[in-house]
Amino acid sequence: MNDTNRKQLGQTLWGIADQLRGAMNADDFRDYMLSFLFLRYLSDNYEIAAKKELGRDYPVLSTDVLLKTGASTPLQVWYEENKEDIPAFEKQMRRKVHYVSTGIPVCILVLKKCKKPDDVLFINASGPEHFDKGKRQNQLSPKHIAKIIDTYQYRKEEER
Repeated sequence: MNDTNRKQLGQTLWGIADQLRGAMNADDFRDYMLSFLFLRYLSDNYEIAAKKELGRDYPVLSTDVLLKTGASTPLQVWYEENKEDIPAFEKQMRRKVHYVSTGIPVCILVLKKCKKPDDVLFINASGPEHFDKGKRQNQLSPKHIAKIIDTYQYRKEEER
């Protein structure tokens, strides 16, 4: 990519960001975008860990093949082709993937194209029963992570 294309891309992205922001305060928009960047960070790290975990079983696919299948990542193709292996794979990934968080509450958004617009689940795991208190940082134990994942998978509701 040459400098002219890079500048044009930068201007296009800046214009899109301005349109998305609309009348929203710039500070609020920054917080909103930081959440999406954090989500991207989690997604990329999960993809890297999954590639390492699956080894030779990780699909190597061209962009053309991904477009034809409708998948956004090779890992999505693996999930669709190995449905019976997903529980064991997810259990293994829970043991291996650890995310370091900040001291501030974090909201993780899971966006799926296949969900209905009225099918929204908000998981509030901010109470002290949902994490282990640390000196400088709170920790999610495997038990806490499993509860969040179970809540997501089985749409469990609890009284607060």
